[in-house]
Amino acid sequence: MIRRLTTAALALTLAGVPQQCFPASAVFSMDAARVYLAPGGPQLIHIDVNKAEWQKAPLPEPFPGQDIVAVALSNSGYVLCATAGALWAWDHEKGKCVKVCDAPKDATIDDIAYRVSDGAVLLSVARGDRAFGLEILPKGVAKTDAIFCRRVNYLQGIVFDADTMCFGANGDLWEGAIERETDDAGSKKAPPQAMKSWLAAYRVAPLATLETGLGTPSQIGAGQVAPAGSRMYVHIKRMGGSGWGHVVRLPKPAYSDSLAGDDFEGRLALYRKALANVEILAPSGTQSFLCASRGGERVFYRADENKYFIIENNGPPSQINFKDAGPLTEP
Repeated sequence: MIRRLTTAALALTLAGVPQQCFPASAVFSMDAARVYLAPGGPQLIHIDVNKAEWQKAPLPEPFPGQDIVAVALSNSGYVLCATAGALWAWDHEKGKCVKVCDAPKDATIDDIAYRVSDGAVLLSVARGDRAFGLEILPKGVAKTDAIFCRRVNYLQGIVFDADTMCFGANGDLWEGAIERETDDAGSKKAPPQAMKSWLAAYRVAPLATLETGLGTPSQIGAGQVAPAGSRMYVHIKRMGGSGWGHVVRLPKPAYSDSLAGDDFEGRLALYRKALANVEILAPSGTQSFLCASRGGERVFYRADENKYFIIENNGPPSQINFKDAGPLTEP
């Protein structure tokens, strides 16, 4: 049953969204006509953007009772749903759901990203005394491989733009790639601990407003990220709290291996260009559900006062005027 969506109704449905994390909580369908939201709990909300209609996605077993923590879209058009303990693929058209893989041993999944170029899935995980880790699941493989990460504590809002990996770290916008050991022993330096892959990335836009003091923090930084054509959209939100933030966009930074090493002048030029062209689109102090369609022709996000926006071809934001057809029962 499809219902007309009210902003008050959707606010009630989204009431359980965690405020301190930035997983991939929304994704467009392949045709860019629908958005799937993971609002917290064992459910998905399916929004028809063109019709401003919604319905709770009819997820089959084993989802009842299992919170969906992140979503992504596969090349086959399946909605990939991560729970803490496993990764699942849901075929919306056929109403079928299959397990792709379990979480790595002694770990829980807290975010996922899909690499379109080869169908690999990146998993952000938490593991025991090591609070953060990355794992990669190559296409057609049932078990993940660990990725060596150095000098980053945690990645926020991971998403792939072709092979380029975009994410927030320490409040700033980063771009990079997952590199892998090759057969030519002289061409790549193998990471420690027998890991075959490692994260190689650079800060491309210093967006964090870092501070320290006696009181609770008011600093904000990059969380969810959505590349769309020539632009990069970022949800910048309070770090270590909730209550304020912004959805912004800027020209997509040009990731290049030439930034490696001590090219200080090159880094400064990159930062100047990025910061000089940041455009604030809307205040957003809660979960923004920021996402871009596969082709970059559409961007979707939620702003403060539970207002929803769609952007076509990097043009001006247009508010989605959902129509009232009665209250929504809490899931």
